[in-house]
Amino acid sequence: MASDLSLGLSLAILFGISFLMAVSLIINHEDADIRRYGRTMMETTVHIFVGVVTFEICNSFLQSFFSDGSSASAGITAIQMIVWCVLLQLPAMQKNLGPLSTILGIASLNLWGALQASGPFVSSWFMSLLVLPVAFVAHSVISFVSGKVREAATGPDRDQDEETWDTQVKEGENDAAAIALSFLMVQSVRFGNCGHLPDKVGILAQCDGNHELGMRCSSSSVFVVIGRLASFSLPEGQVAYVIKATVSMALAWCIAFASSAVAGISTAQSATVLA
Repeated sequence: MASDLSLGLSLAILFGISFLMAVSLIINHEDADIRRYGRTMMETTVHIFVGVVTFEICNSFLQSFFSDGSSASAGITAIQMIVWCVLLQLPAMQKNLGPLSTILGIASLNLWGALQASGPFVSSWFMSLLVLPVAFVAHSVISFVSGKVREAATGPDRDQDEETWDTQVKEGENDAAAIALSFLMVQSVRFGNCGHLPDKVGILAQCDGNHELGMRCSSSSVFVVIGRLASFSLPEGQVAYVIKATVSMALAWCIAFASSAVAGISTAQSATVLA
């Protein structure tokens, strides 16, 4: 019988080769639009990868000083979110807004996820949902304050470059909020389905794989319907953008967790296979 290591390596090689073949097909496609979308997709993928790795390195280093689970650890989590948000506002970081918005989103996810898994919020799936409005209000306040700071820094008479920079920072803040809100939403849905709140990376300790797959497919269908309704009914604006992005990302989270269920992955199996 194959070991966990050999199985994990085999899966990694198969998916790696399939991914490279798909990328080669897309970037060499005869349709210019498909080639452009393909490059955008790869750029976004790289941004996410760089953002995840960067945050994990910084977070692991800082949290190593508070391994006893003290309240200072929660403070460090909040400070990280503030620091990444400040870095996002710097004009010198304009070329790195993609990775920075991803890092801010993961830092926010880490903060609100810790809140969701503590206190009264972990008592039921409904209580865990109450973290969403708290996170949404917090991100709205941060976005409002940062917008006023940028407005004061540039003045009323902005040139085209400053206007472009301001728009890109707003989009980065909205994307970061959507990353956190969508993950929290799916966490609560999975909590309601299986009776246990998943851990901070979305792994459920107690849930049947077939049940998880079925509920993820059902949830995905619901998010598709909600997303289509939101795209038609909501007016343009920051709130509408965050809601649409949150629903779209929630669909992506459902597909990701459903894929894990298809592969039969659970915490009882090797972390090598999960990787």
